[in-house]
Amino acid sequence: MGSPHNVLKRNTFEARYEISDPGDAGAIIVDRNFGLVPLVTGASGETRTLAAPSKSGLRVTLAMQVDGGGDCVVTVASAVDEAGSTVLTFANQGEVIGLESIAIGTVAVPVYVWRVYFNDSVAGVTAAIGSIVLGDSETIAIGAGGQVTLSTDGTDGTVDNGAATILAVGGSASLVAARSVLTEVQAAPIAETTATTLTASELLTQLITGTHTAGADVDYTLPLGSAMDTGFAGAINDSFEFTLINLSAALADTITLTANTGFTIVGRGLVDSAHVDSEFPSSATFRVRKTAADTFVAYRV
Repeated sequence: MGSPHNVLKRNTFEARYEISDPGDAGAIIVDRNFGLVPLVTGASGETRTLAAPSKSGLRVTLAMQVDGGGDCVVTVASAVDEAGSTVLTFANQGEVIGLESIAIGTVAVPVYVWRVYFNDSVAGVTAAIGSIVLGDSETIAIGAGGQVTLSTDGTDGTVDNGAATILAVGGSASLVAARSVLTEVQAAPIAETTATTLTASELLTQLITGTHTAGADVDYTLPLGSAMDTGFAGAINDSFEFTLINLSAALADTITLTANTGFTIVGRGLVDSAHVDSEFPSSATFRVRKTAADTFVAYRV
């Protein structure tokens, strides 16, 4: 039998981990733990099937070793994620996914299913990822209509690449950038020239300029709280910031941000002009917080 050391060495380094690819329309047989299935495809699309596991604790890795030109579509008998995904599509050499068998249902009568525990580029999976650590210059690509949910309590926080780019982290989630630059899309500033009632979409642009020659203060009125709630997708205690920049040249041409029903202000609402003799800066940043349905507060920061 040999020494325990040699037995461990043989079991660890000399065991056969590779599981044969059954070929087009074949069934993948998981006959060992920690097995690797190297998929090889021809010029046209191919298929494979994978049966549900017979017990929990098994791990199997599927990887496209040779891309002959066609995709390899693997249909799994059990859902591989909570979204119910059962079809895995390998399109390129090097794409790889790991599945682990778990038990669900009652203890007395368990049902064994596969679940994704890692995935690199295999399509068809909607699985939550606990954390992603990016190195320098690394990025996450989100396809059109795709979504990444950032949360620790299953509520708010999404990065959504639909018609608009939205970055909103809420609930108890947090977004931290360490020794790097966090960038976001910035639309052109909203340019106002007269007294106005601002809209929710204008505030959400986050940059507003004012240029007027009234010779006196003009009011920029915040939207109704109900209108802001319609235009803002956040939950209670979610917030965003906007900056108001007064480009008016004359000393008297100040701008005052004023409250509206359901939308109050904490702090000084007046923003001085760009004149050299102005007492205070000609720009001001406000943090808008949703405090209840149809109710917002703008804090000058």
